Amino acid sequence: MNILYHHRTRGKGAEGAHIKGIVTAFRKLGHQVTLSSIHNVDPTKPVIKETTTPTENKKSIKHKILELTKYMPEFVFEALELLYNIIALRQVRKTLKNHTPTFIYERYSLFLFATVWYAKKCNIPIVLEVNDSALVERVRHLLFKKFACKIEQWTFQNATGLVFISGYFQTLAQNNYQNLAPSVISPNAADTEVFNPNNYNSDDAKASFGLSGKVVCGFLVPFTIGTG
Repeated sequence: MNILYHHRTRGKGAEGAHIKGIVTAFRKLGHQVTLSSIHNVDPTKPVIKETTTPTENKKSIKHKILELTKYMPEFVFEALELLYNIIALRQVRKTLKNHTPTFIYERYSLFLFATVWYAKKCNIPIVLEVNDSALVERVRHLLFKKFACKIEQWTFQNATGLVFISGYFQTLAQNNYQNLAPSVISPNAADTEVFNPNNYNSDDAKASFGLSGKVVCGFLVPFTIGTG
């Protein structure tokens, strides 16, 4: 299958690792994946160290401007998220001129509805991966929460399918919204080919992080797999 993966992230940190894992899994199954985002980043490719060329300096300035969003008043920040629908629509339309996907796979973002609307208009199946929701408590509290929930309900109802990262997110959506698209749960996980305890010596691993002689604790999150 030919899959168009759309996201509204910078493809870095935890988000980048998750996108890389999903895209890599699709490709291992033999599917072709084209990524589409405002930053045109592909987390599956090695990061190229920045240089001092004029072009990359411009990119650096752009990224610095984007960093300012953290300090914007909440109503401005949420307004920009809404305006992103215009950018997303142009981005996806441009990508679709060169690619005819079997379906679109989108990492869901708050206030984002343009992709679902356009996919429905073009009769292209679209699956939303739900890592976030207007229904959960957030570090940065939503100012236009009711509006965000209205948009979220519409996208969850009009998408072809939903992929929730936990049973909690799925249950929360089902209890608050009606007539949701068919959904499954695909919990966050680790690539066992990379994170295999049998491939590492625990003492050496502790020493590499300066934790020799110390007890290292982790945790497991229980989950259920089902459909809705």
